[in-house]
Amino acid sequence: MSLIVPQLLREQSVPHIIVPLAMSDGRIWAQVGKFYLSVYPFIVGRDAYEVGMTDAHWIEFGRTLKAIHMAALPPKIAARIPKETFSGQWRERVRQFQKQIAETTFVEPISVALADLLI
Repeated sequence: MSLIVPQLLREQSVPHIIVPLAMSDGRIWAQVGKFYLSVYPFIVGRDAYEVGMTDAHWIEFGRTLKAIHMAALPPKIAARIPKETFSGQWRERVRQFQKQIAETTFVEPISVALADLLI
């Protein structure tokens, strides 16, 4: 999926998707012994962690995410992509931790400092 989905997105003209280079027979991966190999183009530049993002970058990032989410994938491919259920399980767990922090007296200095940050 990590190779097929980007290729499908690129075919639908989703911008800024980096896909593996195709071999002469069109495949985007090759088996080498018991391993599989893909080759990506080398892109000269610096990442956003290093240089930050301008308002224009954030807008383009949003446009790209929208295009990704709007892309139509074949049903067999889409069925294999995990989907978020937005379960409340972890929200409830955080609430339990917050309650514990509020109701517990901490004596270790690091625990006191962390509790103060979380309250």
